[in-house]
Amino acid sequence: MVAHEVTRLIEPKQNFIEFAIQLYPEFVDFAKQKYIWKTTEGGYGGPTPQERITAHKLLFLAEVRSIAIYRNQPQHEAFLEGLMGKSSFDEKVFDQWWTFENTSSFIEFEDHLYSISLDQFQLIAKTGLPQVDGWIEVLQEMKQKGEI
Repeated sequence: MVAHEVTRLIEPKQNFIEFAIQLYPEFVDFAKQKYIWKTTEGGYGGPTPQERITAHKLLFLAEVRSIAIYRNQPQHEAFLEGLMGKSSFDEKVFDQWWTFENTSSFIEFEDHLYSISLDQFQLIAKTGLPQVDGWIEVLQEMKQKGEI
């Protein structure tokens, strides 16, 4: 198997957001966060795709714990204990609170500009926001010149 780039979306489940709202309101913003992880996978002799997913889930949980512990606040400990328990954690903890989705493609924002036709660029309504309108005008001009 040839090595290739893979992008994964880590998204909170609704029950995690509700858990934070009800018991730990100071963590609601954290509970709503989505993450995109980009990695290179494949090659010969490496872990299977499912093994990589399991590893990524566990590493994500370890990162969550590390950040909370580093902040060293009493409410962080209580939040972590409610989220993961006191001792070791496993993939079931991740699956209880988050989803892990492989995305088949990850396209850089600028690459999307090439697929927008000039007539569609010209149909974009003015926003009244000078920076946005100015940027879109520059992109339209670039499209007219064939630069994008």
